[in-house]
Amino acid sequence: MRDLLAVDFSTGVAAVLLGAAAIILVVMVAEAVCAGLAHKPKAKKKKTEVIVQTVTEEEPTEAEVTKQPLTGQEKPVEAEAEAQPLTEEKQTEQSVEILPAAPPEAERVKTEVQLAEGEKLIYDKSFLSRLILSEEEVKDSYSALKNELLKSGFQSRICWRYESFRADKPLAAKLAIRAGGLCLFCALDPENYPQAEDISDKKTYKRTPLMCLVKSESGKKISKNLIADLAQKFQPESGGYEECDYAELLPFEEMQSLLERGLVKVKIYRKRPRVKRKKIQPVTEEKITLKTVEEIPQTAQKKSLKKRYKKGVKKVINLEAVYACFEEGESATFEEIVNRIFKGNKNITYIKVLGRGKADKILAVTANSFSRSAEKNILGAGGKIIRKNS
Repeated sequence: MRDLLAVDFSTGVAAVLLGAAAIILVVMVAEAVCAGLAHKPKAKKKKTEVIVQTVTEEEPTEAEVTKQPLTGQEKPVEAEAEAQPLTEEKQTEQSVEILPAAPPEAERVKTEVQLAEGEKLIYDKSFLSRLILSEEEVKDSYSALKNELLKSGFQSRICWRYESFRADKPLAAKLAIRAGGLCLFCALDPENYPQAEDISDKKTYKRTPLMCLVKSESGKKISKNLIADLAQKFQPESGGYEECDYAELLPFEEMQSLLERGLVKVKIYRKRPRVKRKKIQPVTEEKITLKTVEEIPQTAQKKSLKKRYKKGVKKVINLEAVYACFEEGESATFEEIVNRIFKGNKNITYIKVLGRGKADKILAVTANSFSRSAEKNILGAGGKIIRKNS
């Protein structure tokens, strides 16, 4: 009995000790979990601080290498084998550092816009952007001409394509940049200035038909003389004006900054599709079919019976041709001119006589119209002019 009691007592004590140990272990595990959750954000801050720190020139010790996180280039060969897989937090931190910088506005447009076939992106540059991107010589000549115009009393206004100068309301001059360089457009008569270019045939330059290219010193002198003539013509009110160096106010900038400032716009250029013309096949003998009058419907017969009037032909001749075909004292009538000069062409219904040649005979010329020089020559030689009513 004593032996059995001793065994039961020992097993009970062992069971109590095991239960106590299990309770202690559960409590320790719970405390460890709580402590880990409580200190988790602090550990995250320490990791970010270590990543943000700059690398010093001194070499780290062995203890610091084991504590600090190693990058891909600084890992030794032994550490690569023992490296653990990255957690989600570390992966996010490294991905943010690897992202490239944001592209400029022009590249964004290229990536966002989907261009179709035959489309291109074109930079629409303003007058100021062209000045900023131009060379220093162009800027110096622009500054000199603008100072001359403002001295004489003109008021300036910068538009997208050019800079205009006015005396109250009427437009006097323009400054623009073309492929050749800086150009001065003046509201003067081109016939009085042969050293400049006449562009009156273009509609956009009707008010300023005279153009001077300011590319050399001679161009600057001519443009200054033109500005002086503009001042005499418009007579603006000139006040106290101090000269300014506009070349220093327009330093060189890159295209990206001009795009951000709105001085350059991006446009899409579309090519017009070519119209395909149908090939005309030659008519063979097999395709030609003759139709009798009975097969043609009545409406078509009526149309075919209608008269078709041909339009008259107009001709132009010179005095030398008329005086070569007629002798002195004859009358060069309309019918005789057609028979002798145009070999009796019946389609001619209108003839105009020009003044090229000499009128050395007395003739009576009949035509629809005459030029001024032709009238002077015929009447000066003692002839007559007879106008035919067309």
